[in-house]
Amino acid sequence: MYLFKVSQRSLSSVLLKIQFPCVVFVVLLFSLNTSAQFDVHEHIRLLNDGKNDSIKTEAGFQLASYYSFRDLDSLFYYIEAYKPLLKQDSKEYVSVLKGLSIYYRRKENFELFETYIDSAIQMALKIDDLEAYIDVSNSKIRRRLVIEDYKSAVELIVENLEISKQLLAGEHSDQLLLDYTKLMEYKARIESKSGQYKKALHTHKEVFDIVIKLGDSIRICESKLNIAKGYYKLENYDAALPLFIACRKYINDNKIEIYYGIPESMLLQIYIKQNKLDKAKEVYEDLKLIDKNVDGYRAYTNGYMDLMLGNYDIAVGNYNLAIKRCHAGLDKMHLDNYAANQEEACECLKTAYIGIKDYEKALFYVKELIKISEASVIFDSQLILNIQEVRSNTSDEQHKTMLANSLLKQKQAFTLE
Repeated sequence: MYLFKVSQRSLSSVLLKIQFPCVVFVVLLFSLNTSAQFDVHEHIRLLNDGKNDSIKTEAGFQLASYYSFRDLDSLFYYIEAYKPLLKQDSKEYVSVLKGLSIYYRRKENFELFETYIDSAIQMALKIDDLEAYIDVSNSKIRRRLVIEDYKSAVELIVENLEISKQLLAGEHSDQLLLDYTKLMEYKARIESKSGQYKKALHTHKEVFDIVIKLGDSIRICESKLNIAKGYYKLENYDAALPLFIACRKYINDNKIEIYYGIPESMLLQIYIKQNKLDKAKEVYEDLKLIDKNVDGYRAYTNGYMDLMLGNYDIAVGNYNLAIKRCHAGLDKMHLDNYAANQEEACECLKTAYIGIKDYEKALFYVKELIKISEASVIFDSQLILNIQEVRSNTSDEQHKTMLANSLLKQKQAFTLE
């Protein structure tokens, strides 16, 4: 993803300090356009009847951006509409490949997601554009975290943070800074996974300080959600509540469908933990009304909503309904391969079956919990610290060489068609 002016920073120019002065102009791609002033019909007209390919391409980019969080089929349609206007060996084409990877990830076709994101990484390396490389490889990191391949994720996070710092030391786009904040959030996720909740919250606050200055309203909302979740992990519910409430209002006001139900799910859990079942019931009723069939790409959110509703059912003693909801959530978690939430679903089912005194089925989910635990990648809470220690024991020049060698190996790992 690029934001207007992008300084192309090649491997040699960044790591070996050879200046590369070329500045190119590119359109922001796949950021969420929530402006009520966005004229869909005018952009469609420009895409079809624009005076030149540049105008048509920009209109296609903007339409893809607009639909990226609203309608996946339209996203795919407009990517395919302007893709023939682009040169393949270009930054714009890297963004097209990333856009297609987003489409297939949200359609839960993870094999094609991997194909397109690897193609995007391949192209970024081929044209020697590190800003593009950081952007597309962030999507790879996200997927590695989802499937709990922490070793691969951490290695990419640390490498990309170092490359980003090198790029940010010179002329850079705002989009690079936003990509850097994503890396920081991934780092916070690792910190939280290792039980370092205060450190993770501090990292999320660092991200907020950056995005608030950039004025990106969507990223500000996402950052607030992450800070709220950080307070939730620390059981500081008084700090978490107003942030979830503010995000809920923003998401609903701007019709950001992909986030529907997330603040409500967290609010429901807080009220349950505070034993405020009257307030929990209000959120529970609202959560039941949220459409769970938003374009078929919300397996994680839909499954999580089912689990949170099931937890409320357990809290009020409605165990049979909880079983039904937690089974639905578990099915969705299997679909999207969220191992951590599969574990939460099994915990919900275990508790619900104990509630109806069906101890045989409860035991089954106890065994499932053990299987999930044994099958999970053993998480080393010191892994990221160990990698950073290696960094501290090498000189700047040595580390630049290590980064260069790593990227060159990645280039060699791809077979260009």
